[in-house]
Order: sequence, then C-alpha cells, then structure tokens
Amino acid sequence: MSESTALDLVTERRLIFSNLLNGCDYASVGKAFNKTEKEIDETFNFVIQLLKSVCFENRVPLPPCGTLAEAQANRLSLLKLADKVDLTLVPVYKNVITAPLESIL
Repeated sequence: MSESTALDLVTERRLIFSNLLNGCDYASVGKAFNKTEKEIDETFNFVIQLLKSVCFENRVPLPPCGTLAEAQANRLSLLKLADKVDLTLVPVYKNVITAPLESIL
C-alpha cells in the first residue's frame, strides 16, 4: 500500500467514524463517500473493533461502544482515542467483549 493510499484510507475511516458519532445517518455518510450503507457500517465496526483491540492490548479502559447509540453517547472519548490510533492497523484481538462491571459480578 502506497503512502498516499494509506493516508486516504486513514482519512476516510476517520471521517466516516466521526460523522456517524456526530449524528449523521448511514445514508448521508454513504452518499458523501460514494459507499453503500453496508460499507459504512463495516468501516464503523472496523474502527470500533480496532479501538477495542488497542485498548485491550494496552490495558486502557474503553467507553461503552457496543452500539452506535452508545458510541454517540461517548463520542468525545472515542474520537480522542481514534485520533491516537493508527487506523491502518488490523485488530490483533478480534473478539474483545466489553461489559459493565455490574453485569459481570
């Protein structure tokens, strides 16, 4: 992957993720990026999965983000975290499950 392609991919992932967290619907984001709603959902889920993996690997707490509504409620924390993560990476841990402590005990 060339440097410009990687940069475009990172920029696209970051913008799609931030637009969804800031309340844009799938259809309008898809239209802006010339992608289907399924592709937009896959990008969103990829970024969430990557954030979960990085937080798990570095033992950093992750705000609830199991659904789009939860992610939107915690958007400031998630956007700050996404700015610090290399979005060209592939998640190392693919099945990280986050749950409130009360539900485990």
